[in-house]
Amino acid sequence: MRLRKGWMAALREHVTKAQVVHAGLDDLNRPISFEGFRMGYRLNKPTIFVQDTDIALQQIELAAEQRLGSRIKALGYSKIYEQLVRWSVRRADLSLLKGSSLMRKYGDYAKNAQEIQHSMHSSNDVITDGDLDKRLAFSQGLLRLVYCGRLLPRKGLDRSIKLVSLVRKQGIEVEFDLIGEGPCRADLEFQIAEAGLTDKVRLLGCFPYGTKLLERLSKYDALLFTPKAEDTPRMIFDGYAAGLPLVASSIEYVKERRRNGKGDGSTSSQGRYCRLWFDCRIGA
Repeated sequence: MRLRKGWMAALREHVTKAQVVHAGLDDLNRPISFEGFRMGYRLNKPTIFVQDTDIALQQIELAAEQRLGSRIKALGYSKIYEQLVRWSVRRADLSLLKGSSLMRKYGDYAKNAQEIQHSMHSSNDVITDGDLDKRLAFSQGLLRLVYCGRLLPRKGLDRSIKLVSLVRKQGIEVEFDLIGEGPCRADLEFQIAEAGLTDKVRLLGCFPYGTKLLERLSKYDALLFTPKAEDTPRMIFDGYAAGLPLVASSIEYVKERRRNGKGDGSTSSQGRYCRLWFDCRIGA
């Protein structure tokens, strides 16, 4: 409570001066952003509420294989979380919800809801149709996979490494690079060494986000993404921009991206990338 009083006072100072309050809800245990939204609403500030992942579903999926007490706790957390998001979208002047699943879940409660995605690429950064055709004309030989994001337990990177190891044991030449940093790095390094994959699976660290990163991504053959629970990474759209097929476990957002990218004949970026899908069921 002592720490809460301190950051609430700082929050009040900033919100009082703000012309627009732009906030969301990520963690019930650290609700700084949400408290800022509530404060902005009470002070009659214009408000924008952003929800970019189905955290309620994510918590339930993360606890699915845990003990009963943990599953019950996750269910309670999710119910409270959903109630707070509904409260927020009812009051926000604008609610930005990432993907059709969140629109279905919260859109009917909202005063003004708009669906968003996480695409922020200039036309110069997006692969051309000609280069995309070359990208999809896969040749036999080494398959280079990449991940680009935070190294977190829920991202399922240990599963990706197991998958690469399994594929290599079947005689397929595959390499896997991980771009990013995070608390799982040491565990992943140990797993890579134990599997004898030191020269085949590489932790490359972070690179500045921008054109050069997308150029780096375009040198790979596919994006590998095996999360343990619901997630909505920007990485998927970076892969689109670089022309990378997606090899992924079947979470709801991946299924949504596949549905929305299928054969509508559109010339939009989403329509253009309808050819980039592999269907991959991962049980590792």
